[in-house]
Amino acid sequence: MAIETPTRAEVVARMQTDVSREVPGSNPRLRGSWIWGVVVGCGRRVYAFYYYLTRVSLMFFPDTATGAWARRWGAIWGQTLNAATRATGIVVFNASNSEYLAVTDNQASTSDGKVYQQWGVAARTGNVMTVTITSVGTLATATTTAGDHGLSSDVSVLIANANQGAYNGTFTITVTAADEFQYTMASDPVSPATGTITATWAILTFPCRSVLTGADQNQVADTQLTLGSPVPDVDSIGRVTLDALAGGADQETDPALKVRYLFAIRNPISQFNVAAIVLAAKSITGVTRVWVREATPATGQVTVHFMRDLDDDNGIPTGSELTDVDGAVQAIRPANTDPTDVIIAAPEAVPSVYTFDALSPNTATMQAAIEANLEQFYREETEVDDGVVVEGDIPEEAYVATIYNTIDPVTGETVQSFTLSAPAGDITVTAGKIGTLSTVTFP
Repeated sequence: MAIETPTRAEVVARMQTDVSREVPGSNPRLRGSWIWGVVVGCGRRVYAFYYYLTRVSLMFFPDTATGAWARRWGAIWGQTLNAATRATGIVVFNASNSEYLAVTDNQASTSDGKVYQQWGVAARTGNVMTVTITSVGTLATATTTAGDHGLSSDVSVLIANANQGAYNGTFTITVTAADEFQYTMASDPVSPATGTITATWAILTFPCRSVLTGADQNQVADTQLTLGSPVPDVDSIGRVTLDALAGGADQETDPALKVRYLFAIRNPISQFNVAAIVLAAKSITGVTRVWVREATPATGQVTVHFMRDLDDDNGIPTGSELTDVDGAVQAIRPANTDPTDVIIAAPEAVPSVYTFDALSPNTATMQAAIEANLEQFYREETEVDDGVVVEGDIPEEAYVATIYNTIDPVTGETVQSFTLSAPAGDITVTAGKIGTLSTVTFP
């Protein structure tokens, strides 16, 4: 229901009428009088309240909300502003030496000051590829037989072994496709070239990413960039490859976000999907983690495992708890789905026993802190193994890191050293099972 907002003149007129009724003999309509000034001033403030109330009322609805209110509506529906992204790509620099040389922590920049940091392995290398060549007049077009050449324009390429001598020589190329480049010859030979023709070059391949985010960081193919630090036997100026420096995008705008979350509101997804099953299972008090395995154990079936990590025991649900979750999930099951195809199961525990042979510092408070840290690890980091995609194994480095990251809340000390006789190595977990914490014994 829309809020009826009077005009400013209507608010003032109503206040003047009220004052005249409450104070007989006064004349709040007499311009210049003190009572006129008070009534008009207060009326304008009341009108401002009406105006702001009208504006705020728009924020209470997802289709009229703006700014921070729109972003909050989006978050409620699982849609948040897409962050700005960086441009990535490859710049190629001509080299006079084909000997391998790794490059680290370099950067390149455009003439207008945009900076691109090395992002990945950059190296000076050489390459030889077999090519076929055709020509129109003095313009030769070389096609690599092995696919992508990885070059940019302005690279020097040595063409050799063509039976027609005009094709051979060192040329500065222009890249026209991932497997093609062109160069200009001194004369006009017959086409196509014959022979087992090779193309040889030396380059620095420089993968990079823009330091700043935004669409203005994108650069088209053949854009020139200058190396920040010199590299031996490599030109300081190179060019962007055919794939461009791309992927840079500005942060999504509030109106664009609104389009997305309104779409989500107006087009609800299936009511019996993974998210719906998780929410249904978690509607049962005590359920903390839920795993939904689609098409398990067969097509058309779904298996749901869950944990109750806040239970006093190891978190594995009991029979009655399984029944409660089964009831919640079956309540949202589509009518055309067989109830037996929805399988609610308790994961089988794989208990881990921890036996410390040595610990430093070995105090009661440190022992309690370690045990608490391990309990949290098993509540939050373990997974039910599905035997296909998700591995429930617990790597040795994971539980070792958990112990080393323990801080004694009393003394503030961290674990300096320890040795374990159990467990030894990775903890193996097979399908349908989950690692749990059993006992912790200290020296």
